[in-house]
Amino acid sequence: MQTQDVDPIDAMKLRSAKDKIERKIIQNNMTLSVFFKVLDSDESNSIEIDEFKKKIHGLACGLDDDEIVMMWRKLDKNGDGAITFDELINEFSRLSTEQLVKRLSFTFEQSKIDLLYVFNRWALRDPSHKVMHIPEFEKALKSLINVKLID
Repeated sequence: MQTQDVDPIDAMKLRSAKDKIERKIIQNNMTLSVFFKVLDSDESNSIEIDEFKKKIHGLACGLDDDEIVMMWRKLDKNGDGAITFDELINEFSRLSTEQLVKRLSFTFEQSKIDLLYVFNRWALRDPSHKVMHIPEFEKALKSLINVKLID
């Protein structure tokens, strides 16, 4: 595992770069899996620095080359020279959770749908993702509902 000591200025730049990327993902209404596919231009299931630079510039995220390289290094958690989907998800997990909650909320507001339908629609739509079993999904959903009812 690569260790990354970041000074306060670089930490601020990283936060700013991440915010810009998150805004672009949201603005384009992309899921993280779609965002990963956009970045992975050679369809190798990993993103090398040249792919990352080219696609981030192409998406007009507003990052300069130094910010792009800094963000890429942050995403490449194991230091192997490539970003995997898991590494991307780990860094942008807050965004992934927010997207899921937003979609679930919208789905439940629009119609009365059973949990099995929601499970199949959201958890299994991309077979490359890890599978969440129905009891785990029910537990997670119930905890979200309880939090919303309490707040």
